[in-house]
Amino acid sequence: MEMIRSFLPVGQGAFYTEQFSGSFGQINVVYDCGSQTSLSLLRRQIQQTFVPGSVIDAVFISHLHADHINGLPFLLTHYRVKNLFFPLLTQEHRQLLLLRDLVAPNGPTTPFLTSFLTNPYQAFGELDLDYTPTLYQIRDYRQPDLSSNLDAISLPSGETVSHIILPGGDKDLDDWLYLPFNFQQDTRLAILRSALRKIFHRDYSPEELAEGLEDGTISYADLRQAYHQVPNTFNTNSMTLLSSSQSSQYAQVPLSPNLAVNLRQCSSHCSQSQCCVSSYPSGCLYTGDYEASKPPLYQELAHAYDSYMADIGCLQLPHHGSRYNYNTDLSHLPACMFYIASAASSNKNHHPHASVLKDILAHNRLPLPVTEQTDSLVSFLVCPLPFPPSALCPP
Repeated sequence: MEMIRSFLPVGQGAFYTEQFSGSFGQINVVYDCGSQTSLSLLRRQIQQTFVPGSVIDAVFISHLHADHINGLPFLLTHYRVKNLFFPLLTQEHRQLLLLRDLVAPNGPTTPFLTSFLTNPYQAFGELDLDYTPTLYQIRDYRQPDLSSNLDAISLPSGETVSHIILPGGDKDLDDWLYLPFNFQQDTRLAILRSALRKIFHRDYSPEELAEGLEDGTISYADLRQAYHQVPNTFNTNSMTLLSSSQSSQYAQVPLSPNLAVNLRQCSSHCSQSQCCVSSYPSGCLYTGDYEASKPPLYQELAHAYDSYMADIGCLQLPHHGSRYNYNTDLSHLPACMFYIASAASSNKNHHPHASVLKDILAHNRLPLPVTEQTDSLVSFLVCPLPFPPSALCPP
């Protein structure tokens, strides 16, 4: 069994894929699918990654911001998505996100996002799909019994979902782990509620805010000002994902030619049985827009994946490498070498932030910005040791 893990160049957004191949055929997994820079660029990347009409065995959506989800309609329409995983949101949180989208300076981002927040099946119906993906909501890890009024399968955080995605009977796949955690962003919720109270001098429910907008007793500008008080854009939840083999026989090596040459430092006697890059474990931690900067929140993340920290060979930096989401403890992961930041080459938020890049480099790790430029693509080959020489050594 082999797997290609790719961080595709879509600019300010996120589109990450894992493609397994072996005696079982092909398995396709996607984590996030959106771009604020260029939706047409994202669509081209999707088309270049998947054969027309391919089955996408699983899509994981970290959170419901347009730059992480606005490519989902194209993916759903042109391919067959079997399973869709996303964070379970309470009714109140969905309404707060709908209000955020409604009062955004440029108006609602996409009709699909509005429909998905209201009811995913409504969104599917508007796309006129001839199939229906199976929906899985991952519950907040502190609320194992939290229910939702959406007709979707509810699963707890911290339990592997590999058996849903990967076919049984293959020993290598049986060892593979997909471990999601849904983290409720309580800090941002508290900031929003405080801002609303300060502006309107009382507590409003989301329903009352919506009614006030409709009858004119609440202005769009005032509500927009409240949301603007939340740093880095309001978000209620972020779903992280660990993807890793549980077997130490699997490892990953970069496929990008220039990167591989810089890393391997191979001598003329480098062989199949001994290679300098074999120490990078197979795991990747995808973090979405997780807010890791505050020590208690970082500890929540670290505690969630405590048993697997030594398996993480690469990590997607939270929120495109924002300094407000980064924690220097991320650069101390015991075996992690590669830190990927998906961001446009020019963006107003300065992602990835220079302080983040400097900190990673100071700890002898490698930050890898992935922009809209084609040559910024980062891919890894994940396969059993020893690696085939063709993956590592000069021709």
